[in-house]
Amino acid sequence: MVARPNIVKVRLSDEEQEQIDRMLKKSGLASRADYMRRAALGGATNAAVAETIGEVGIALNRFGKAPQKQFERIVSSLDRLVDIMQDKEGER
Repeated sequence: MVARPNIVKVRLSDEEQEQIDRMLKKSGLASRADYMRRAALGGATNAAVAETIGEVGIALNRFGKAPQKQFERIVSSLDRLVDIMQDKEGER
């Protein structure tokens, strides 16, 4: 186990904390500290990608009910996924 002697305090709005907690659950990591450490250091992108892929899947499942609206949601979700992947590539 890596020693972590430094403490960093961060102030968050209620909305920011809820968003981090949602992403923490989706990431499968053990603690908020683990999630925030990985997010800050580039290792939490998989959770964001997984969430976006899930949104695309939901949109595809509903595609037949409202084609134009769902198509727009799919395109929007895919655009976000591309942005996430490009941001990840830029970090390398």
